[in-house]
Amino acid sequence: TKEGQYVSNDRGRTWYLLTSHPDYQRATVVCPSRTEPGTIIAGADLVGIARTTNSGATWEAPSPGLTLIVLSIAIDPSDPEIMYAATFSAGVFKSVDAGVTWKHAGPDSGVVFHVAVDPVVHSTVYASTSLGVMRSDDSAATWRLAGQD
Repeated sequence: TKEGQYVSNDRGRTWYLLTSHPDYQRATVVCPSRTEPGTIIAGADLVGIARTTNSGATWEAPSPGLTLIVLSIAIDPSDPEIMYAATFSAGVFKSVDAGVTWKHAGPDSGVVFHVAVDPVVHSTVYASTSLGVMRSDDSAATWRLAGQD
């Protein structure tokens, strides 16, 4: 919220203000780590990706290479180090170090609303874009419109 970060320790029944920052940006997506308790990756308006390893008590500076509006984050089910972020204006970004650094991974299609990794074939990544659903079969190295094989 605009007041700061809230946290719940009882599965969302109650919430309390964890930190208050006057320059805090609204989180657009929050993605907890499945393998590292306390690690959370959060996308925020015009900030990019922030990362915490202590359940939000402190946050690392936004990740280099990604300072855009992030709409969605997906984690590779076979390798939690590999993550994808959908952005409002610059396509998909990929991290191979659990969200510490990010690099542009296409597609060049304007807005990417959502990104997902296939739960069976982990090298297949889908992106819901302003042009339609895009598909990559090589871990986001190349992209094409889905259904146009």
